[in-house]
Amino acid sequence: MDEIICAETPDRFSAVGQFYEDFSQTTDEEVQDLLARARRHEGDRERAAGWTGRPAEQRR
Repeated sequence: MDEIICAETPDRFSAVGQFYEDFSQTTDEEVQDLLARARRHEGDRERAAGWTGRPAEQRR
C-alpha cells in the first residue's frame, strides 16, 4: 500500500477498539474455524453456479 486517505477522524481517536463495547482478541481457533466455514460456503456457491475449478475439457 502506497497511500492511505482518511476523510475524517474523531478529535480524540486513539484506536478502533475504543468504539466497541467488547473488542477482545480473536483466538487462532476462532479464526481457523471462520476461514474453514468461509471456504465451505464459497465452495457451495461455486458448485451452485456450476463451477468445478477445472477447465471444461477436464470435467468429463
